[in-house]
Amino acid sequence: IPYQAWLAISKNIATSASKLGTVEILIGPNTTPNFSDFKLRMELVSKAMPKAKNVSKVRLFAFNVKDADWADETFKRLYANETTAFKNRHANPAQEICFKERSACFQQAFVDSNLEGVIFIGMTDAGSREQLNQTYSEYSRASRGVVIGHEYLHTIQRVILGERWFQQRYNPPSWFNEGMAVFMENAAASYASFDEFMRFRAVEAAIMYPDCPYSFCVKIEKEQVQSFLSIFNYSTNWSTYPYAMRYQMSARIVEILVALNGPDSLTALYEYMATEKSFDEAFQYIYGISYESAKPIITSIMVDQIVAGK
Repeated sequence: IPYQAWLAISKNIATSASKLGTVEILIGPNTTPNFSDFKLRMELVSKAMPKAKNVSKVRLFAFNVKDADWADETFKRLYANETTAFKNRHANPAQEICFKERSACFQQAFVDSNLEGVIFIGMTDAGSREQLNQTYSEYSRASRGVVIGHEYLHTIQRVILGERWFQQRYNPPSWFNEGMAVFMENAAASYASFDEFMRFRAVEAAIMYPDCPYSFCVKIEKEQVQSFLSIFNYSTNWSTYPYAMRYQMSARIVEILVALNGPDSLTALYEYMATEKSFDEAFQYIYGISYESAKPIITSIMVDQIVAGK
């Protein structure tokens, strides 16, 4: 399953042209980027899904915790003429992903009212406690820019759905939205090396494996996975599941779907939902099986993989 999913991404990247639009990069005055090529990760994701609609423009803010105020002030100035709804949804986008007590900022992405991309890439400064504690996958996200692919993927999801992103009925479950981004950031960045793809994947899933020795390990059971797959978008239950399930396990579920029907099936599902179809209707249309029938199959594959440490 992981090889077929990775191979599909690798082939697409090798044979497809990027549809990345105009990119504007703004870097904070006290910020030294962790990586040199912001556009590369976005181009790889664009190539990985050649049939997907891309935003025509991306404005990317890169900043560390010292420049969080700069990022918010610059954002507010550039989007001063935006709608009230947009301003309410994104009042202080940099501050909400920066944590001064950890001296770290994280990332997020969305689109403006013209459906152009906005990406906030928080930097982890070299030598900080946050940076020194990184795992391989965290290092890859922060120091190799892998996370840019994750955030750019979110702009693709958003430009396809438009305002329907805010309508629960016409938006995939949170596990699909986030799992797609986590899977794609790794698969696109590791397109040239299956071993690299598997290394990132193994580190990500380590706290779910049976031999995990820590108190914060997550035991994956079929009943819990079935429950997880039943939650809908914007569900208050989303935050009650362990982080590893919300992101790492979601990526494994998406990996199954990519192995089954290719990466373009993911954005095809969004496109079908954009025609005012529910997730269940779109899943049946794209994958040829009802979601309710697929859930126990996906669950069994997922739990068997994790129990076997794969």
